[in-house]
Amino acid sequence: MDLRVAMDVDATPRGIPETRRYVVCVRCGSLMDVVGIPRFTGKDAHAPLTDETPSVKFYLEVGAGIESFATLLCLLEKALGTRSGAPHGCGGLLDVGAGFGFMVSMARARGWQAVGLEPSGMGRVGSDILDVPILSDPLECARIPEGAFNAIVSCEVVEHVANPGSFIATLARHLAPGGVLVLTTPNGEVIRGQAATEREWYEALSPGDHLTLLSPLAMDLLLRAHGFDDVRLLLMGGTSGRKHIIAIAAREHGSLPPAFEWDVVCQEGQQLALGYLEELTRRRELAGHLDVLYGGALFRMARILIHRGAYADAAVPLRKLEAHLCRTQALGGLMDATNASFDEYVSRYPAFIGEYYFLRGIYGLNYAGDYTEAAQSFGLAATLCRIEHRVGHFPRVGWAERATLHQGLALLRSGRYGDALALFDGLLKDPSRVPAEYLSALYRGKVIAHAELEQYEAARDFLCSLIGDTRAGYRRRYLVPLRRGVRRAVRWVGLRVGG
Repeated sequence: MDLRVAMDVDATPRGIPETRRYVVCVRCGSLMDVVGIPRFTGKDAHAPLTDETPSVKFYLEVGAGIESFATLLCLLEKALGTRSGAPHGCGGLLDVGAGFGFMVSMARARGWQAVGLEPSGMGRVGSDILDVPILSDPLECARIPEGAFNAIVSCEVVEHVANPGSFIATLARHLAPGGVLVLTTPNGEVIRGQAATEREWYEALSPGDHLTLLSPLAMDLLLRAHGFDDVRLLLMGGTSGRKHIIAIAAREHGSLPPAFEWDVVCQEGQQLALGYLEELTRRRELAGHLDVLYGGALFRMARILIHRGAYADAAVPLRKLEAHLCRTQALGGLMDATNASFDEYVSRYPAFIGEYYFLRGIYGLNYAGDYTEAAQSFGLAATLCRIEHRVGHFPRVGWAERATLHQGLALLRSGRYGDALALFDGLLKDPSRVPAEYLSALYRGKVIAHAELEQYEAARDFLCSLIGDTRAGYRRRYLVPLRRGVRRAVRWVGLRVGG
């Protein structure tokens, strides 16, 4: 194996006061932590964790990828096709690294005989609350029969093990003939430090936590080396669209469908997640358990519906969520959190609070028409997202800038053009921090603000700076459409700057 040092990374933000060194495999592009991490023994399986423990609370409120779990379940069922024996799956499903047990719970609701493996205390808490079977044994010690599962899923686990090949070999032994294996892991190919393709590289790297970050090539080679002749890889997520690898594997070539319609699978997964969350919140309400799990489920429901543009439907979970936050007094003293640690922040406030205010802003801006309240919500979201980015663990790269941009757009709608322009100019001091997909909206917002303030020459000069053309004839050309009307000007600007 041809290795070279890739980077040294400070793990202090993750609560590990040391520097981790990573080497890269020149052949396949995978990253490996050469410091090493002691083997997990499951010693905290009986630790006194509850749903209020900061790590568990964070997972329930924002960390658990319930939509991703639902999408993977839909993908798995499509991979098995009619061989699963029932429209919504059946037979044995093993979730290795089950966490709280959401995948197991969702699969059992669809007819699978699902069981999870989770050696950490998170599994014990989840098993009790969700009433699903989760074994606390590590995979290599688990008391489960070999060849017993039609489907095995392992989400974000292989990066934690010292020997990925041995891990995959053990998974293969437990897979039934004709079964399908699904793995997800961060994509080591795009995680290379500050100059990486992926802006959320640090969160994906998780120094001090992840040992091996496989590349797509390495994942393919490993699976084929352990008897999987039909392998499909999908790349998704993050700012690059390639932050995570999803691997679908079967032993016999030709077992899997020729192609997966990923957009269709995602839509089906989102609908499955929404139905699961609706049923989960209904049951918690009937039982009178308006707890951390309940709040996290309401937040995710609101997020799915707002992202869909189903604002009328989103009003219900938003209203319930606001009542839940008032009931738990979760909004008191938010601005006192500036210097809080991760544990302090998550213990005092809902982990979704920054994104919650962003969603409230979107709801007010795009549907309710309350632009003043929307601007206030976006401003609070920007402040909270900066705090969440500082405390670590939150995937908040670019979120404060995104909220600030939307605050400016809400101010434009409310007629506060000068205040909006000040925010846009602040963002343009370092446009590299603004997510690329929002730059066109930022440019348009600045042009509108200048035009509404009748600062036509400033708008003209800004347009010229964008396209690098300062010829007098073109400068006059930019000025004319601005004076003819803001909307026409913005359409024209959009064409010129690619928006």
